[in-house]
Amino acid sequence: MSDLLREVQEDIRRDQLKNLWDRFGLYVIGLVLAILVCTAGYLGWKAWSQAQAEKVSARYNQLIADIKSKDDKEGSATLGDFAANASGGYAVLARFEEAASLIKAGDRQGAIAAYHAIVAAGDAPDVLKGLAHVKAAMIEVDTASYEDVQKELQGQTDTSKPWNNVARELLGLSAYKAGKYGEADSNFQAIIDDPAASAGLRDRAHVMKALIAPLLPPPPAEASVVPAPDASKQPSKSE
Repeated sequence: MSDLLREVQEDIRRDQLKNLWDRFGLYVIGLVLAILVCTAGYLGWKAWSQAQAEKVSARYNQLIADIKSKDDKEGSATLGDFAANASGGYAVLARFEEAASLIKAGDRQGAIAAYHAIVAAGDAPDVLKGLAHVKAAMIEVDTASYEDVQKELQGQTDTSKPWNNVARELLGLSAYKAGKYGEADSNFQAIIDDPAASAGLRDRAHVMKALIAPLLPPPPAEASVVPAPDASKQPSKSE
């Protein structure tokens, strides 16, 4: 009897599986094919991306080797052309190299424009955009107004920013140059108060505060308070 029941159960399972396959077999085949196609597409895209990255890397390395034989102006133009037609990390690296070449060539405004191109690049990491702002401000601090340096470094002094203390130093120097000694002193004090600031930055901040101290207005003198006469000690009218 048990053998008969087992055979009946197996027949029922076979019938159920057959019915399920008849109803959903095509969907199962389609799903398997879709998975295979997606997997093949992903692997193909990954291989293509790797090949493209290797190609761009080779072009960039060759470019850096080639510009060593060129003057700074010609080299910066070559780097700019590469950056304009590339994307990702190599485009950002080329912009930094372009700016360095332009500074050597004496084209300070061109270097600032190269740094601003990094800021405008949508795929550049925030840390590199911040560095571009700081490097542009390093050029501007000698000639630009304090307001322009402030605009360049807007938001870069926030404690969450990786270059915040360098930005504070540049703002302090620009304020000192503009005769805004109170603002300069505040920026240098912020560096000193930040335990994350490097020793070099804090040392320079102490030096600048010492230079600024004689130029700050003296603190307002506290008005002397004359104590009110004690009424209990006043002579009465009857006396």
